[in-house]
Amino acid sequence: MKTKAVLLCMLVALTEGFDIQAIGLAAPQLKAAFSISDSLMGWVFSSSSIGLFFGAVMGGHYSDRYGRRPILIFALVTFALFTLGAAFSGNLHEVLIARFLAGIGFGAAMPNLIALMSENAPPKKKALYVTAIFSAIALGGGIASAAMAFSTLLSDWRNLFIIGGLIPLFCASLLWLWLPESKIFLAAKQAQVNQHEPQPGIMTLFEPPRLVNTLLLWAGFFSTLLMVYLLLNWLPSLVKGLGFTAQQASIGAIFFNVGGAIGGILTGMIIDRGFSRFAFIVVYAGLAGIAYVVGTGIGNFGFVMLAEFLFGLFVLGAQYGLYGIAPNYYATAILGTGVGAAIGVGRIGAIAGPVLMGRLMTHIHSTGGNTSHAIWVLIPASVVGLLCVLTLLGRKAS
Repeated sequence: MKTKAVLLCMLVALTEGFDIQAIGLAAPQLKAAFSISDSLMGWVFSSSSIGLFFGAVMGGHYSDRYGRRPILIFALVTFALFTLGAAFSGNLHEVLIARFLAGIGFGAAMPNLIALMSENAPPKKKALYVTAIFSAIALGGGIASAAMAFSTLLSDWRNLFIIGGLIPLFCASLLWLWLPESKIFLAAKQAQVNQHEPQPGIMTLFEPPRLVNTLLLWAGFFSTLLMVYLLLNWLPSLVKGLGFTAQQASIGAIFFNVGGAIGGILTGMIIDRGFSRFAFIVVYAGLAGIAYVVGTGIGNFGFVMLAEFLFGLFVLGAQYGLYGIAPNYYATAILGTGVGAAIGVGRIGAIAGPVLMGRLMTHIHSTGGNTSHAIWVLIPASVVGLLCVLTLLGRKAS
């Protein structure tokens, strides 16, 4: 793949990572500005994931029909405009609507990034190329965290969304000028036209023996994205609730995202070397282990930073590893549809995670319990994710 295209895709990923982390960092100010309860805050976090569900399914399907490049550009512009809209929201309802619509754009972009990278990467480095893209998302989250921690301009939540909207608009113009279409997609599309074959629909994903692979992939995405978004959205608030400052919570988010970037790259490299099972066992078991330790009680600031780094390393290593193997289970003609549907179903988990945590936090506060125990919800989710992925890896691609 041309270096220019790789860099452009990574720039898009950085932009989207900025937004993912921004809502978590803006949460304390949003709660204060609009008097939002913990339970309602869970829906603020999840509104973009609801939009992302629809965006991923539609964006993946239409990319198989019209191409990766145009759908990616359209998705990025949609994401940018409604992120800007969130910055000028005057009440909770406007925030929810803007985040939902921005999520549609974000969701439509993701399967196209995966398709572009997997279709153009060297055969023995597909997982590494895909995980590198999503590691850039983690780095984008780290940039947002650093900006929030050390910049007075971005200490205001509205400015955070303004910057988060302007950057993707700039990126979209660069894609329009310089991003080439996938040659593998163009060749497959031409072959489809020459043979007078109809465009496969989403029901193709349920044809045997592809059905079992599809369901296992969906279950893996669901459980893992539940954990990713639970941590992304609630860790800053949890850390602040334990007596640390907003700046310290932002620094912790930097460690989380740096750990995620490293975890993604390492997982991709190990998968490409033929040790997929080992990679996924390490990240899921490691995630359950650190969740148990943190749930027993958080100590000093140094321990918090180490825990955030390990959370990022394991949970994003698992998720980016899933992105890396997902394209192996679908042919080019349905690659966008298959990956987009998996991401979309995963977003149901992303919606459930923050909402579940919001309810847990409300219950713990009302009963006077230890908020650290809420993190133990990651343990059963880790077990489910690991079992689904190991079963999938034991099956042939179809």
